[in-house]
Amino acid sequence: MTTRLYGTLDGLLESVRHLTGYIKLAKSGISIPLEDFGFTGLRTAINAKDAEGAFKSLQFVNGNVAKFKEVLAAQGLSEEFMDGLIATAASIAADKQLQFEYDTKATALLQSNVGGFNELNAQLTEILSVGKILYTGKDSVKLKEYTFSELLKKVHRTSKPGSDDASTGIAPTK
Repeated sequence: MTTRLYGTLDGLLESVRHLTGYIKLAKSGISIPLEDFGFTGLRTAINAKDAEGAFKSLQFVNGNVAKFKEVLAAQGLSEEFMDGLIATAASIAADKQLQFEYDTKATALLQSNVGGFNELNAQLTEILSVGKILYTGKDSVKLKEYTFSELLKKVHRTSKPGSDDASTGIAPTK
């Protein structure tokens, strides 16, 4: 959807060039200068890949096109071209909404995963604490096994393809 959105923005540059030409042809029939028509902000937003800014600027440009519709139509601006600008604005808004929904779902999934990892970390911390309490001063070899760094070493040893964990004798699954 982001690729489609950026493609829509890039395709809009050609429409802006055409519309600028129609406005220049209209000369005195349009009461506002070309600089105030809204193209500067639109081009800036397109080049920055700012969909929100492009949508707002395109809405402004579309408002000006509607205001001077008769004058621009006399210069050859077709109804299909004007409808295309409106459709482009709608497409940008729809893609931006889809992007927002996707980001929201991804954020929710991330929060869910973080919660699961926090629970796992709490369980591991408790197990390691109990192991340290049981083996402190009694068995230094077993005590070493109840450190987080030793646990990570075991995980790394068992997660490598084709390796056996020497302490458990368990071969990793493929």
